[in-house]
Amino acid sequence: MRNLVIALTISFLLAGCSSDKENHGSLNTLKTAPQTFSINPTERASLETEGGVKVIIPPGVFVFEDGQPALNSIQLELLDVFTKSDMILNGISTISDGRLIESFGMVFAKATSEGKNLVIREGGAIGMEFPDRLNKSDGALFYGHESDTSFNWEFVPGSIPETPAKVDEGERDVQLGDADDSVEDSRRPTGYQFLVQRLGWINCDRFVDYEEKTALEIELSNYNTPSAYLVFRNINSVMKLYVEEKGNVIVENLPKGFKVDLVVIDNINDRYYWAKEEITLGRQQKVTVKTKRWNLTSIKKALQELDK
Repeated sequence: MRNLVIALTISFLLAGCSSDKENHGSLNTLKTAPQTFSINPTERASLETEGGVKVIIPPGVFVFEDGQPALNSIQLELLDVFTKSDMILNGISTISDGRLIESFGMVFAKATSEGKNLVIREGGAIGMEFPDRLNKSDGALFYGHESDTSFNWEFVPGSIPETPAKVDEGERDVQLGDADDSVEDSRRPTGYQFLVQRLGWINCDRFVDYEEKTALEIELSNYNTPSAYLVFRNINSVMKLYVEEKGNVIVENLPKGFKVDLVVIDNINDRYYWAKEEITLGRQQKVTVKTKRWNLTSIKKALQELDK
């Protein structure tokens, strides 16, 4: 049986494989619905997601893809993702150019008007503040790039605060007047502030560094279109695995000693299947996994247990 051997850089990029038809059939009905806000394009808007991400929208910041200004009502969809279970349900992997990252929280943002997609105008920006749920001081801004075969987080240079220590700036919100106003990214007691210049997936993360590395071989004994993940126990990180047609994958350059849960969700003959295997990376070199039939309610509860 031919195994697919993947170096970390390649495997991590493939780890975000996002084809709904091939890999997310068993997850679609569990996805969280986004919040929708109606915005007047001529007025400044201050919003907050259910997860506590603050969003400041300056007037005139959204335009159509041809550069023409949006003059009528704008619908802004915001979906925030904070937990490992929500990352899995949305098919997200916390990988940036082959490096493992840990998420403080992420948001998917989409703006439309008159039934057409909008973008942030050239030179413009919206303000976002992510709550500091990890109580760490090295969060940075990342943009998500999604294709039919991969998902990768692009690090935004200069977005890591120069002074990691918490700075007492009172209760000031993200301040954006006109779209051209200059506001520095800053670290605050309540969270991380960023100037965001593009819509789509937006993430506040930190790089996870490690020296000792190991490999893991996984073999699925029963499968159809599996979604497989390595869920890290002690950090808010999830790695989506690319499973080859014969149900095998070997992932190299993993952090040795880290504890993870291997999670597999599948849909076989319109029935849902689930498996979870506890692994200490480096201690186990190969695991064979067999999924068992579960209902969606049980799968969702099991995923939420991963967040504890």
